[in-house]
Amino acid sequence: MATTPVHGYNARIQIDANIITNSNAWSLTMGVNTVEATQFVDTHVRNLAGQKTDSGSITAWQPMDAKVLCDQRGTEGRLWIYPSSGTLTAYWYGVVLFTEYGSDGSTTSAVGATLNFVNGSAGTGMAPYGFS
Repeated sequence: MATTPVHGYNARIQIDANIITNSNAWSLTMGVNTVEATQFVDTHVRNLAGQKTDSGSITAWQPMDAKVLCDQRGTEGRLWIYPSSGTLTAYWYGVVLFTEYGSDGSTTSAVGATLNFVNGSAGTGMAPYGFS
């Protein structure tokens, strides 16, 4: 089935009731924890799949959304990532734990604010909805 690529310029980020209006970047990595199960006679390392693990980040321009992002640090919240705000039926959603807030700037860019997240205590992580 052929699909049309989506340009990232029109994305929408929402944390609980807050739409992060000045967001400019997001990332989401969906992985699996592994444990090593190598035996003495094995010629290669043997790994076993464990639990699913998700992590990512949200970046916005400071100071517009800096307080909203900073206040989330150390809390759990509902997170929606819409790759295109023109299609609000396709998105990633999950209850996540917001772990770190950071800020950066340079002589060649505006000052940014970044909020990192991982799976929340519900243990469900992020899930895709409405993608075909």
